[in-house]
Amino acid sequence: MIIDFHGHARRDHGDPARLIEEMDRLGVDLMVLHPIVPTVAGVGESSNEFIAEVVARYPDRFMAFACVQPLLEDAPNELERLVKTYGFRGLKLHPPIQQFSLGNNAIIPTFRKADELGLPVLIHTGPIFVKGARLAFGDPLPADDLAIMFPNLRMILAHADPFGDQPVIAGRHPNVYTDTAVVFPRFTNLIPGVGEDMLNWISIGGRPGHEKLIFGSDANPQNTTRLAVTLESIKQLEIDEEARQMILGGTAKHLLGIG
Repeated sequence: MIIDFHGHARRDHGDPARLIEEMDRLGVDLMVLHPIVPTVAGVGESSNEFIAEVVARYPDRFMAFACVQPLLEDAPNELERLVKTYGFRGLKLHPPIQQFSLGNNAIIPTFRKADELGLPVLIHTGPIFVKGARLAFGDPLPADDLAIMFPNLRMILAHADPFGDQPVIAGRHPNVYTDTAVVFPRFTNLIPGVGEDMLNWISIGGRPGHEKLIFGSDANPQNTTRLAVTLESIKQLEIDEEARQMILGGTAKHLLGIG
């Protein structure tokens, strides 16, 4: 089973059916959609409610995470409400867009609630081109402290940089993973062998790197090509097929409670 753990959709910014067409062409079985609140001007509504509508329309092809603004005092209660109302399978946070640092103690109650509910948390780290977003808040390093504070909370640091901190943090902590969205295929296309080296680098922490890296494309209906580009970067890795299948869906199935 191939699962794209990191996808997006926005109201009036492309038909989500386009994603399904590309998924069918490439043999991708399921995509996890991630809302981002508040809505960013110019890029379209990606609210929890809209993402829930898309999942309800295509329940066999999409799952979704909830998104809350963790600086708000009511964020933990809102997260629980969204999960119970819509059946969301995890929590999505985007520090650069939501304007917070992972080192801000105000977000701890939201992480505590996700831990209590047994939800995986996907966190944007690394680069972003959205105007108004704060690049400094994409620093993954504070996630190291969060992983120590919440050893049972499963966190996925998006946009793994083979030369950055995400692989080291994922390797250090049994509860931390990273994904292949955008940055990973960029480097693996530019530098042969860097993907395999990153997996080996993660493995120094004690668990095989292919168990900590998750296929995610960051595709959306207006940019479906990211699916093919990211898949190709994984298919070109010189690793055994069992390891490749873990990256493509095995670990994601575990995190999502499938099977």
